[in-house]
Amino acid sequence: GALYLKKKSTNASAIINGNEAMSIKIRIISSRVNNKNFVESLNEGLSKAMGGNTAPLQADIAKFKSFFTGKIVPGNIFDMEYAPGKGLVVKKNGAVLGTINNFNFKKVFFKIYLGGNPADKGLRNAMLGK
Repeated sequence: GALYLKKKSTNASAIINGNEAMSIKIRIISSRVNNKNFVESLNEGLSKAMGGNTAPLQADIAKFKSFFTGKIVPGNIFDMEYAPGKGLVVKKNGAVLGTINNFNFKKVFFKIYLGGNPADKGLRNAMLGK
């Protein structure tokens, strides 16, 4: 995974809460990753990022998960690109899968990777350049 910002930052909270263009790129490297376990890990991350209460964003979460119904294989690249006023645009290998136009969803999604209890602490630190 990689984090792309307009200006380098190590401040996770500022990035999570920032309303400026940014993206997270996820490159699939393992053949053990498929759409089922990819969506399961997203579910876990979203739940963790929201303290177990995903109800406020349930419709956006369902829409987001629907973007990942196609086959996932090693070499696939997912880009989650946030643009103010446009929302979080999800791409697979450059093709747009859909958009979630909700700033609160963007914050929760970035919190999966950059929050105080991230999916992967090593990845968090690498994304923040620590």
